[in-house]
Amino acid sequence: MIIVLVAEYFLGIFTTFLVKFPEELNEKEVWRFAFQQIPLALHIIVGTLLFIGAVSFFIRALKLKNRIWIATSSVAVAAILGGLGTGSTFVTSQNDLYSFIMSISLMIALISYSIGAYMTKE
Repeated sequence: MIIVLVAEYFLGIFTTFLVKFPEELNEKEVWRFAFQQIPLALHIIVGTLLFIGAVSFFIRALKLKNRIWIATSSVAVAAILGGLGTGSTFVTSQNDLYSFIMSISLMIALISYSIGAYMTKE
């Protein structure tokens, strides 16, 4: 998860520099445009896969009753979900605050998984 989060972060940076949204498009047209931009489409797809992976990781932690991973992965799931939400809002609004919150959410998830890895003695 840590490696994929780092890859997602770099995809986000790459997207920020390469993709410029046209102005005055309606919501449907903006999403169509977004998926026509390869870096942005990859960023969206990897973000969605990150959420699926985070939920799977959390469920596994619950099954194993590992309190460290339950705590850290629950924070990561919430952060990744927040990133997905603010990222979706950014696409339709182009408000840079949502992009900033998305990047902070990703960092929270990254730190959470890093803490889990550090605290695990196995």
